[in-house]
Amino acid sequence: MDRDQPRRGPPLVRRDTDQGGTPPQGRHPASGGAPPPQPPADLASRGDERLFIVQFRTRSLPEWRGSLAAAGAEVLAYFPYNAHIVRADPAVIERVASRDFVERVLPYEPAWRLSPELRAWVEGSGEPRRRRVRLMAFEWGSAGKSRIAAAAQALGAEIFTNWPSGHIIEIDLDRDQLRRLAHHDDVMWADPWSAPETDMDLVREDAGTNWVENNFGYCGQGRARRGDGRRRPGRPHMGLRRHPAPRRA
Repeated sequence: MDRDQPRRGPPLVRRDTDQGGTPPQGRHPASGGAPPPQPPADLASRGDERLFIVQFRTRSLPEWRGSLAAAGAEVLAYFPYNAHIVRADPAVIERVASRDFVERVLPYEPAWRLSPELRAWVEGSGEPRRRRVRLMAFEWGSAGKSRIAAAAQALGAEIFTNWPSGHIIEIDLDRDQLRRLAHHDDVMWADPWSAPETDMDLVREDAGTNWVENNFGYCGQGRARRGDGRRRPGRPHMGLRRHPAPRRA
């Protein structure tokens, strides 16, 4: 099953702010200056990658994302907290970093794109020497995955599956090949491959619904549309159960 959000890397320090940048009553903002863990040297940015994490001083707003796009940055994916992964040239990133709503800009380190299991395997030396992995491209469809496949084949890796749709490509490779592919600007993250199996229904988790409900109390209550097009008042939309938002001190 394709996943639509990046899941790797340490989340940036959260700043619980409203749209104006003021901490809500009863909430205490964390320090915004704590640096994330440093990656190992062979999985650190080399300086020629074009992927960066841009963290805002407030929650992400359409105006902030529009400003990034106007500066020449391509906004690719959300990154917790209050941040986005963007693709841009260094000159563009300098302009982005100067925006008054930007908290900080960091490279999207290759180490953060690997699951803990794959990171340990890449840094190790034992068996297996080769393994199958699932890489997720930022772009839906064949274009981004084709670029990843071409880079992998140039390194000597073998493509196991590459569907024309979706984000996922499955590749057989060794440690050095994975280490190099982790630097690729189309790679969002990589997981170990596993055989198909019956999974739980994780739509709410993968779509971020649980995160929104747990953090902000939005749970779909309100009005739902009937099959005949009319609305039914007071029924949770899409079957989401109503839970009261947590009370703040």
